[in-house]
Amino acid sequence: AADLCHAAATADVQKLRELVNDGGLNVNRGDYDKRTAIHLAASEGLLNVVQTLVEELGAAHSPIDRWGGTPLDDAIRSRAERVTSYLRSKGATRGSLQPTTVDNPNRNGFIVGEFLSSLPSGSNSIWVCPEAMKKVFNQELFAEELPDSMLAATEMAKVALDSFDGDMIKLHVQSGGHALLVMTLALLDHHNLFEELNLDRATMMRFLRAIETGYGDNKYHNSVHGADVALSTHLFFHKFGLLKRLSKTDIFSAIIGAVIHDFNHPGTTNAHESRALTDRAICHSDISTLEAHHLHSTFTLLRQPGLDIFESMKTEDRAECRKLIIGLVLATDLAKHMDTVKWLRNLANEKGFAKAQSFGEEGEWTSPLHDSKEIEVSRLLSIAVKWADLGHVCKNNELHRTWTALVTEEFYTLGDRERSLGLHPSPLCNRATDTNIPASQMGFFKFLCVPFYATVADLLDPKMTPWLRLKENYRAWKAEKIRNEQEALEAQPEEKSS
Repeated sequence: AADLCHAAATADVQKLRELVNDGGLNVNRGDYDKRTAIHLAASEGLLNVVQTLVEELGAAHSPIDRWGGTPLDDAIRSRAERVTSYLRSKGATRGSLQPTTVDNPNRNGFIVGEFLSSLPSGSNSIWVCPEAMKKVFNQELFAEELPDSMLAATEMAKVALDSFDGDMIKLHVQSGGHALLVMTLALLDHHNLFEELNLDRATMMRFLRAIETGYGDNKYHNSVHGADVALSTHLFFHKFGLLKRLSKTDIFSAIIGAVIHDFNHPGTTNAHESRALTDRAICHSDISTLEAHHLHSTFTLLRQPGLDIFESMKTEDRAECRKLIIGLVLATDLAKHMDTVKWLRNLANEKGFAKAQSFGEEGEWTSPLHDSKEIEVSRLLSIAVKWADLGHVCKNNELHRTWTALVTEEFYTLGDRERSLGLHPSPLCNRATDTNIPASQMGFFKFLCVPFYATVADLLDPKMTPWLRLKENYRAWKAEKIRNEQEALEAQPEEKSS
Protein backbone atom coordinates (compact mmCIF):
# COMPACT_ATOMS: atom_id res chain seq x y z
CA ALA A 1 0.00 0.00 0.00
CA ALA A 2 2.84 2.39 0.78
CA ASP A 3 4.38 1.76 -2.64
CA LEU A 4 1.06 2.37 -4.36
CA CYS A 5 0.46 5.60 -2.48
CA HIS A 6 4.00 6.86 -3.13
CA ALA A 7 3.74 6.13 -6.84
CA ALA A 8 0.40 7.93 -7.01
CA ALA A 9 1.60 10.97 -5.08
CA THR A 10 4.68 11.31 -7.30
CA ALA A 11 2.72 10.79 -10.56
CA ASP A 12 4.67 7.64 -11.39
CA VAL A 13 2.01 6.04 -13.61
CA GLN A 14 4.39 3.40 -14.94
CA LYS A 15 5.18 2.26 -11.40
CA LEU A 16 1.46 2.03 -10.63
CA ARG A 17 0.95 -0.19 -13.66
CA GLU A 18 3.83 -2.43 -12.61
CA LEU A 19 2.57 -2.76 -9.04
CA VAL A 20 -1.00 -3.59 -10.08
CA ASN A 21 -0.62 -5.45 -13.37
CA ASP A 22 2.70 -7.20 -12.81
CA GLY A 23 2.93 -7.27 -9.04
CA GLY A 24 -0.68 -8.25 -8.44
CA LEU A 25 -1.32 -5.57 -5.80
CA ASN A 26 -4.90 -4.58 -5.09
CA VAL A 27 -5.24 -1.03 -6.38
CA ASN A 28 -7.80 -0.29 -3.64
CA ARG A 29 -5.52 -1.40 -0.83
CA GLY A 30 -5.09 1.32 1.81
CA ASP A 31 -2.26 2.18 4.15
CA TYR A 32 -2.47 2.32 7.94
CA ASP A 33 -4.86 5.26 7.69
CA LYS A 34 -6.87 3.53 4.92
CA ARG A 35 -5.57 6.06 2.44
CA THR A 36 -5.41 4.59 -1.06
CA ALA A 37 -3.52 5.56 -4.20
CA ILE A 38 -6.48 7.55 -5.52
CA HIS A 39 -6.69 9.53 -2.26
CA LEU A 40 -3.09 10.66 -2.74
CA ALA A 41 -3.47 11.42 -6.45
CA ALA A 42 -6.61 13.46 -5.82
CA SER A 43 -4.96 15.35 -2.96
CA GLU A 44 -2.11 16.33 -5.29
CA GLY A 45 -4.48 17.33 -8.09
CA LEU A 46 -2.99 14.76 -10.51
CA LEU A 47 -5.81 14.29 -13.01
CA ASN A 48 -3.91 11.92 -15.31
CA VAL A 49 -3.07 9.66 -12.37
CA VAL A 50 -6.66 9.66 -11.12
CA GLN A 51 -7.91 8.81 -14.63
CA THR A 52 -5.40 5.97 -14.95
CA LEU A 53 -6.38 4.56 -11.56
CA VAL A 54 -10.11 4.63 -12.32
CA GLU A 55 -10.28 3.85 -16.03
CA GLU A 56 -7.30 1.56 -16.52
CA LEU A 57 -6.49 -0.03 -13.17
CA GLY A 58 -10.04 -0.34 -11.82
CA ALA A 59 -9.72 1.81 -8.68
CA ALA A 60 -12.89 2.59 -6.77
CA HIS A 61 -13.69 6.29 -7.00
CA SER A 62 -15.01 6.79 -3.45
CA PRO A 63 -13.04 4.69 -0.92
CA ILE A 64 -13.28 5.88 2.69
CA ASP A 65 -10.14 6.65 4.67
CA ARG A 66 -9.71 6.40 8.43
CA TRP A 67 -11.27 9.81 9.00
CA GLY A 68 -14.26 9.25 6.74
CA GLY A 69 -12.80 11.13 3.78
CA THR A 70 -12.99 10.23 0.09
CA PRO A 71 -10.80 11.25 -2.88
CA LEU A 72 -13.44 13.84 -3.74
CA ASP A 73 -12.97 15.38 -0.29
CA ASP A 74 -9.22 15.50 -0.97
CA ALA A 75 -9.67 17.14 -4.37
CA ILE A 76 -12.03 19.78 -3.00
CA ARG A 77 -9.78 20.52 -0.03
CA SER A 78 -6.77 20.91 -2.36
CA ARG A 79 -8.77 23.11 -4.76
CA ALA A 80 -8.03 20.65 -7.58
CA GLU A 81 -10.94 21.71 -9.77
CA ARG A 82 -10.22 19.41 -12.73
CA VAL A 83 -9.94 16.36 -10.48
CA THR A 84 -13.10 17.43 -8.64
CA SER A 85 -15.05 17.73 -11.90
CA TYR A 86 -13.76 14.39 -13.16
CA LEU A 87 -14.61 12.49 -9.97
CA ARG A 88 -18.08 13.99 -9.87
CA SER A 89 -18.60 12.95 -13.50
CA LYS A 90 -17.85 9.39 -12.42
CA GLY A 91 -20.40 9.55 -9.60
CA ALA A 92 -17.91 9.97 -6.80
CA THR A 93 -19.32 10.99 -3.43
CA ARG A 94 -18.05 12.85 -0.40
CA GLY A 95 -17.55 11.03 2.88
CA SER A 96 -18.66 11.61 6.45
CA LEU A 97 -15.89 14.20 6.64
CA GLN A 98 -17.89 16.53 4.39
CA PRO A 99 -20.12 18.16 7.04
CA THR A 100 -17.18 19.60 8.97
CA THR A 101 -17.04 19.30 12.73
CA VAL A 102 -15.90 22.90 12.96
CA ASP A 103 -19.29 24.09 11.67
CA ASN A 104 -21.35 21.52 13.54
CA PRO A 105 -19.61 18.89 15.66
CA ASN A 106 -22.79 16.91 16.12
CA ARG A 107 -23.17 16.32 12.38
CA ASN A 108 -20.07 14.20 12.13
CA GLY A 109 -20.40 11.52 14.76
CA PHE A 110 -17.70 9.36 13.17
CA ILE A 111 -14.89 11.74 13.94
CA VAL A 112 -15.96 13.42 17.16
CA GLY A 113 -17.71 10.36 18.57
CA GLU A 114 -14.70 8.16 17.95
CA PHE A 115 -12.36 10.68 19.55
CA LEU A 116 -14.45 11.62 22.54
CA SER A 117 -14.93 7.96 23.38
CA SER A 118 -11.23 7.86 24.22
CA LEU A 119 -11.39 10.89 26.47
CA PRO A 120 -12.89 9.75 29.79
CA SER A 121 -10.36 10.41 32.48
CA GLY A 122 -9.36 6.79 32.87
CA SER A 123 -5.72 5.75 32.87
CA ASN A 124 -5.80 4.87 29.16
CA SER A 125 -6.43 8.41 27.94
CA ILE A 126 -3.40 10.14 26.42
CA TRP A 127 -4.67 13.52 27.56
CA VAL A 128 -3.30 14.95 30.80
CA CYS A 129 -6.29 17.35 30.95
CA PRO A 130 -9.13 15.29 29.42
CA GLU A 131 -11.92 17.69 30.38
CA ALA A 132 -10.09 20.58 28.73
CA MET A 133 -9.57 18.53 25.59
CA LYS A 134 -13.27 17.71 25.44
CA LYS A 135 -13.84 21.43 25.03
CA VAL A 136 -11.48 21.35 22.07
CA PHE A 137 -13.18 18.51 20.25
CA ASN A 138 -16.76 19.53 20.90
CA GLN A 139 -15.82 23.06 19.73
CA GLU A 140 -16.78 24.80 23.01
CA LEU A 141 -13.28 26.27 23.26
CA PHE A 142 -13.53 28.02 19.92
CA ALA A 143 -16.85 29.62 20.83
CA GLU A 144 -15.14 31.50 23.67
CA GLU A 145 -14.19 35.06 22.71
CA LEU A 146 -10.58 36.16 22.95
CA PRO A 147 -9.85 39.15 25.24
CA ASP A 148 -9.59 42.69 23.88
CA SER A 149 -6.07 42.92 25.29
CA MET A 150 -4.84 40.68 22.47
CA LEU A 151 -4.16 43.72 20.25
CA ALA A 152 -1.78 45.35 22.73
CA ALA A 153 -0.20 41.97 23.39
CA THR A 154 0.45 41.52 19.67
CA GLU A 155 2.48 44.73 19.61
CA MET A 156 4.40 43.52 22.64
CA ALA A 157 5.16 40.24 20.84
CA LYS A 158 6.41 42.07 17.74
CA VAL A 159 8.92 44.02 19.85
CA ALA A 160 10.19 40.75 21.34
CA LEU A 161 11.06 39.41 17.88
CA ASP A 162 14.30 41.40 17.86
CA SER A 163 15.26 41.30 21.53
CA PHE A 164 16.80 38.87 24.00
CA ASP A 165 14.70 40.59 26.68
CA GLY A 166 11.31 39.29 25.56
CA ASP A 167 9.29 38.27 28.62
CA MET A 168 6.67 35.66 27.81
CA ILE A 169 5.38 35.65 31.38
CA LYS A 170 4.44 39.32 31.05
CA LEU A 171 3.04 38.64 27.57
CA HIS A 172 0.85 35.91 29.04
CA VAL A 173 -0.61 38.36 31.52
CA GLN A 174 -1.02 41.11 28.91
CA SER A 175 -2.78 38.75 26.48
CA GLY A 176 -5.20 37.35 29.03
CA GLY A 177 -3.52 33.94 29.09
CA HIS A 178 -2.65 33.59 25.39
CA ALA A 179 1.11 34.12 25.14
CA LEU A 180 1.54 31.05 22.94
CA LEU A 181 -1.21 32.09 20.53
CA VAL A 182 0.00 35.68 20.24
CA MET A 183 3.69 34.85 19.99
CA THR A 184 3.26 32.10 17.41
CA LEU A 185 1.03 34.23 15.18
CA ALA A 186 3.59 37.05 15.40
CA LEU A 187 6.34 34.64 14.34
CA LEU A 188 4.34 33.22 11.44
CA ASP A 189 3.45 36.71 10.23
CA HIS A 190 7.02 37.96 10.65
CA HIS A 191 8.32 35.18 8.40
CA ASN A 192 5.40 35.61 5.96
CA LEU A 193 4.54 31.92 6.34
CA PHE A 194 0.78 32.22 5.91
CA GLU A 195 1.30 33.53 2.38
CA GLU A 196 4.42 31.56 1.44
CA LEU A 197 3.03 28.19 2.58
CA ASN A 198 -0.65 28.90 1.89
CA LEU A 199 -1.57 28.30 5.53
CA ASP A 200 -5.15 28.78 6.68
CA ARG A 201 -5.25 31.38 9.49
CA ALA A 202 -8.54 30.15 10.99
CA THR A 203 -7.20 26.59 11.20
CA MET A 204 -3.98 27.86 12.75
CA MET A 205 -5.93 29.84 15.34
CA ARG A 206 -7.93 26.76 16.35
CA PHE A 207 -4.82 24.59 16.48
CA LEU A 208 -2.88 27.03 18.67
CA ARG A 209 -5.79 27.51 21.06
CA ALA A 210 -6.07 23.72 21.33
CA ILE A 211 -2.33 23.48 22.05
CA GLU A 212 -2.60 26.18 24.73
CA THR A 213 -5.46 24.33 26.41
CA GLY A 214 -3.72 20.95 26.21
CA TYR A 215 -0.55 22.25 27.85
CA GLY A 216 -2.44 22.35 31.13
CA ASP A 217 -1.42 24.29 34.23
CA ASN A 218 2.06 23.02 35.12
CA LYS A 219 4.17 25.66 36.80
CA TYR A 220 6.98 25.41 34.24
CA HIS A 221 6.16 23.04 31.38
CA ASN A 222 3.18 25.02 30.16
CA SER A 223 2.11 27.08 27.16
CA VAL A 224 4.18 30.06 28.32
CA HIS A 225 7.30 27.91 28.12
CA GLY A 226 6.17 26.79 24.66
CA ALA A 227 5.89 30.43 23.59
CA ASP A 228 9.27 31.23 25.09
CA VAL A 229 10.99 28.37 23.26
CA ALA A 230 9.36 29.37 19.97
CA LEU A 231 10.60 32.97 20.36
CA SER A 232 14.10 31.90 21.38
CA THR A 233 14.32 29.48 18.45
CA HIS A 234 13.53 32.38 16.11
CA LEU A 235 16.14 34.56 17.82
CA PHE A 236 18.78 31.86 17.40
CA PHE A 237 18.34 32.00 13.63
CA HIS A 238 17.65 35.74 13.38
CA LYS A 239 20.39 37.11 15.63
CA PHE A 240 23.18 34.89 14.29
CA GLY A 241 22.46 35.20 10.57
CA LEU A 242 21.25 31.64 10.09
CA LEU A 243 17.90 32.37 8.42
CA LYS A 244 19.56 32.38 5.02
CA ARG A 245 20.22 28.67 5.44
CA LEU A 246 16.55 27.83 5.94
CA SER A 247 13.63 27.38 3.60
CA LYS A 248 10.17 28.56 4.62
CA THR A 249 9.28 24.93 5.34
CA ASP A 250 12.31 24.66 7.64
CA ILE A 251 11.32 27.82 9.53
CA PHE A 252 7.73 26.63 9.87
CA SER A 253 8.88 23.24 11.18
CA ALA A 254 11.17 24.89 13.72
CA ILE A 255 8.45 27.22 15.02
CA ILE A 256 5.76 24.54 15.28
CA GLY A 257 8.24 22.04 16.74
CA ALA A 258 9.21 24.57 19.40
CA VAL A 259 5.56 25.36 20.15
CA ILE A 260 4.58 21.72 20.69
CA HIS A 261 7.81 20.33 22.09
CA ASP A 262 6.29 19.92 25.60
CA PHE A 263 2.60 19.72 24.63
CA ASN A 264 0.34 17.71 26.97
CA HIS A 265 3.11 17.56 29.58
CA PRO A 266 2.26 15.56 32.72
CA GLY A 267 4.65 17.50 34.95
CA THR A 268 6.97 14.53 35.36
CA THR A 269 10.34 13.35 34.03
CA ASN A 270 11.34 10.39 31.89
CA ALA A 271 12.96 8.78 34.92
CA HIS A 272 9.72 9.11 36.90
CA GLU A 273 7.66 7.67 34.03
CA SER A 274 9.85 4.57 33.99
CA ARG A 275 9.90 4.16 37.78
CA ALA A 276 6.14 4.56 38.06
CA LEU A 277 5.49 2.27 35.06
CA THR A 278 3.05 4.75 33.59
CA ASP A 279 0.97 4.03 30.49
CA ARG A 280 3.20 6.49 28.65
CA ALA A 281 6.36 4.60 29.60
CA ILE A 282 4.80 1.31 28.55
CA CYS A 283 3.52 2.79 25.29
CA HIS A 284 6.93 4.22 24.35
CA SER A 285 9.08 1.45 25.89
CA ASP A 286 10.99 3.84 28.18
CA ILE A 287 12.65 5.45 25.14
CA SER A 288 12.37 9.26 25.21
CA THR A 289 8.99 8.68 26.84
CA LEU A 290 7.85 12.28 27.29
CA GLU A 291 9.25 13.52 24.00
CA ALA A 292 7.47 10.69 22.16
CA HIS A 293 4.33 11.48 24.16
CA HIS A 294 4.41 15.15 23.11
CA LEU A 295 4.68 14.09 19.47
CA HIS A 296 1.98 11.44 19.79
CA SER A 297 -0.35 14.00 21.35
CA THR A 298 0.35 16.61 18.67
CA PHE A 299 -0.14 14.31 15.70
CA THR A 300 -3.31 12.92 17.26
CA LEU A 301 -4.60 16.48 17.49
CA LEU A 302 -3.63 17.21 13.87
CA ARG A 303 -5.76 14.31 12.63
CA GLN A 304 -8.93 16.03 13.67
CA PRO A 305 -10.87 18.02 11.03
CA GLY A 306 -10.44 21.74 11.39
CA LEU A 307 -7.10 21.38 13.24
CA ASP A 308 -4.74 20.14 10.52
CA ILE A 309 -2.44 23.10 9.94
CA PHE A 310 -0.55 21.14 7.25
CA GLU A 311 -3.68 20.38 5.25
CA SER A 312 -2.98 22.73 2.35
CA MET A 313 0.64 21.65 1.95
CA LYS A 314 1.91 19.22 -0.66
CA THR A 315 2.40 15.63 0.46
CA GLU A 316 6.18 15.85 0.30
CA ASP A 317 6.23 19.11 2.27
CA ARG A 318 3.97 17.63 4.94
CA ALA A 319 6.27 14.64 5.19
CA GLU A 320 9.34 16.89 5.50
CA CYS A 321 7.71 18.99 8.23
CA ARG A 322 6.74 15.87 10.16
CA LYS A 323 10.26 14.45 9.87
CA LEU A 324 11.91 17.68 11.05
CA ILE A 325 9.49 18.18 13.94
CA ILE A 326 9.94 14.61 15.17
CA GLY A 327 13.73 14.98 15.04
CA LEU A 328 13.93 18.28 16.88
CA VAL A 329 11.48 17.25 19.63
CA LEU A 330 13.26 13.94 20.26
CA ALA A 331 16.55 15.86 20.45
CA THR A 332 15.28 17.74 23.54
CA ASP A 333 15.58 14.51 25.57
CA LEU A 334 18.35 15.25 28.08
CA ALA A 335 19.47 11.63 27.82
CA LYS A 336 20.90 12.66 24.44
CA HIS A 337 22.39 15.90 25.74
CA MET A 338 26.01 14.84 26.09
CA ASP A 339 26.00 13.19 22.65
CA THR A 340 24.97 16.55 21.23
CA VAL A 341 27.65 18.34 23.23
CA LYS A 342 30.27 15.83 22.04
CA TRP A 343 29.34 16.37 18.39
CA LEU A 344 29.45 20.15 18.80
CA ARG A 345 32.79 20.02 20.60
CA ASN A 346 34.31 17.93 17.82
CA LEU A 347 33.19 20.56 15.32
CA ALA A 348 34.45 23.39 17.55
CA ASN A 349 37.83 21.72 17.95
CA GLU A 350 38.24 21.90 14.19
CA LYS A 351 36.28 24.99 13.15
CA GLY A 352 35.46 27.01 16.30
CA PHE A 353 36.49 30.60 17.03
CA ALA A 354 38.99 29.54 19.72
CA LYS A 355 40.77 27.26 17.25
CA ALA A 356 40.96 30.06 14.68
CA GLN A 357 42.21 32.46 17.36
CA SER A 358 44.95 30.04 18.39
CA PHE A 359 46.32 30.27 14.84
CA GLY A 360 45.87 34.03 14.66
CA GLU A 361 43.11 33.63 12.09
CA GLU A 362 40.19 35.07 14.04
CA GLY A 363 39.88 37.94 11.57
CA GLU A 364 39.10 35.50 8.77
CA TRP A 365 36.85 33.23 10.82
CA THR A 366 33.26 32.45 9.87
CA SER A 367 30.90 30.23 11.84
CA PRO A 368 30.78 26.63 10.61
CA LEU A 369 27.05 26.64 11.39
CA HIS A 370 26.66 28.80 8.28
CA ASP A 371 28.18 26.04 6.15
CA SER A 372 25.83 23.34 4.83
CA LYS A 373 28.83 21.05 4.42
CA GLU A 374 29.48 21.14 8.15
CA ILE A 375 25.96 20.81 9.54
CA GLU A 376 22.73 19.76 7.85
CA VAL A 377 19.52 21.73 8.39
CA SER A 378 17.83 19.04 10.49
CA ARG A 379 20.65 19.09 13.04
CA LEU A 380 20.75 22.88 12.99
CA LEU A 381 17.04 23.01 13.85
CA SER A 382 17.52 20.52 16.68
CA ILE A 383 20.37 22.55 18.15
CA ALA A 384 18.31 25.74 17.92
CA VAL A 385 15.35 24.27 19.81
CA LYS A 386 17.63 22.72 22.44
CA TRP A 387 19.36 26.10 22.83
CA ALA A 388 15.95 27.68 23.33
CA ASP A 389 14.57 24.93 25.59
CA LEU A 390 17.23 25.37 28.28
CA GLY A 391 17.46 29.08 27.57
CA HIS A 392 16.16 30.60 30.79
CA VAL A 393 19.74 30.32 32.06
CA CYS A 394 20.66 32.88 29.38
CA LYS A 395 18.06 35.49 30.33
CA ASN A 396 18.55 38.54 32.52
CA ASN A 397 18.96 37.53 36.14
CA GLU A 398 15.51 38.60 37.29
CA LEU A 399 13.72 36.62 34.59
CA HIS A 400 16.04 33.65 35.01
CA ARG A 401 15.25 33.49 38.72
CA THR A 402 11.53 33.67 38.01
CA TRP A 403 11.74 30.65 35.70
CA THR A 404 13.96 28.85 38.22
CA ALA A 405 11.33 29.30 40.94
CA LEU A 406 8.68 27.90 38.61
CA VAL A 407 10.62 24.79 37.65
CA THR A 408 11.59 24.24 41.29
CA GLU A 409 7.93 24.27 42.36
CA GLU A 410 7.06 21.86 39.55
CA PHE A 411 9.79 19.50 40.78
CA TYR A 412 8.46 19.73 44.33
CA THR A 413 4.94 18.93 43.10
CA LEU A 414 6.33 15.84 41.37
CA GLY A 415 8.05 14.80 44.59
CA ASP A 416 4.76 15.15 46.47
CA ARG A 417 3.07 12.96 43.87
CA GLU A 418 5.82 10.36 44.11
CA ARG A 419 5.47 10.13 47.88
CA SER A 420 1.74 9.56 47.45
CA LEU A 421 2.62 6.66 45.10
CA GLY A 422 4.98 5.15 47.64
CA LEU A 423 8.06 6.18 45.67
CA HIS A 424 11.10 8.01 46.96
CA PRO A 425 11.11 11.56 45.53
CA SER A 426 13.23 12.02 42.41
CA PRO A 427 16.44 14.08 42.69
CA LEU A 428 15.73 17.78 43.39
CA CYS A 429 12.05 16.98 44.00
CA ASN A 430 11.97 16.67 47.79
CA ARG A 431 10.66 19.98 49.11
CA ALA A 432 11.82 19.07 52.64
CA THR A 433 15.47 18.43 51.82
CA ASP A 434 16.25 19.79 48.34
CA THR A 435 16.21 23.39 49.49
CA ASN A 436 19.69 24.59 48.55
CA ILE A 437 18.64 26.20 45.28
CA PRO A 438 21.95 28.01 44.60
CA ALA A 439 23.84 24.72 44.90
CA SER A 440 21.42 22.81 42.67
CA GLN A 441 21.54 25.60 40.08
CA MET A 442 25.32 25.60 40.08
CA GLY A 443 25.27 21.89 39.38
CA PHE A 444 22.74 22.40 36.59
CA PHE A 445 24.91 25.09 35.05
CA LYS A 446 28.22 23.27 35.36
CA PHE A 447 27.21 19.84 34.13
CA LEU A 448 24.49 20.60 31.58
CA CYS A 449 24.38 24.23 30.54
CA VAL A 450 27.96 25.49 30.40
CA PRO A 451 29.32 22.63 28.24
CA PHE A 452 26.52 23.18 25.71
CA TYR A 453 26.26 26.98 25.62
CA ALA A 454 30.02 27.54 25.73
CA THR A 455 30.47 25.33 22.70
CA VAL A 456 27.60 26.92 20.78
CA ALA A 457 29.07 30.36 21.55
CA ASP A 458 32.46 29.21 20.26
CA LEU A 459 30.77 28.05 17.07
CA LEU A 460 28.66 31.19 16.55
CA ASP A 461 29.79 34.22 18.54
CA PRO A 462 31.85 34.08 21.75
CA LYS A 463 30.50 37.50 22.75
CA MET A 464 26.81 36.67 22.26
CA THR A 465 24.57 38.24 24.90
CA PRO A 466 22.94 34.95 26.01
CA TRP A 467 26.31 33.36 26.79
CA LEU A 468 27.51 36.43 28.70
CA ARG A 469 24.29 36.44 30.71
CA LEU A 470 24.66 32.76 31.52
CA LYS A 471 28.05 33.44 33.02
CA GLU A 472 26.63 36.34 35.00
CA ASN A 473 23.83 34.15 36.34
CA TYR A 474 26.28 31.44 37.34
CA ARG A 475 28.41 33.96 39.23
CA ALA A 476 25.28 35.25 40.98
CA TRP A 477 24.30 31.75 42.15
CA LYS A 478 27.86 31.08 43.29
CA ALA A 479 27.97 34.31 45.25
CA GLU A 480 24.61 33.51 46.86
CA LYS A 481 25.78 30.03 47.80
CA ILE A 482 28.92 31.40 49.45
CA ARG A 483 26.90 34.07 51.24
CA ASN A 484 24.37 31.51 52.54
CA GLU A 485 27.14 29.25 53.78
CA GLN A 486 28.85 32.15 55.55
CA GLU A 487 25.55 33.22 57.19
CA ALA A 488 24.88 29.64 58.29
CA LEU A 489 28.37 29.42 59.77
CA GLU A 490 27.94 32.69 61.64
CA ALA A 491 24.57 31.58 62.99
CA GLN A 492 26.08 28.50 64.66
CA PRO A 493 26.62 28.87 68.43
CA GLU A 494 30.23 29.27 69.44
CA GLU A 495 31.80 26.20 71.07
CA LYS A 496 32.53 26.69 74.69
CA SER A 497 36.15 26.38 75.61
CA SER A 498 36.89 23.34 77.75
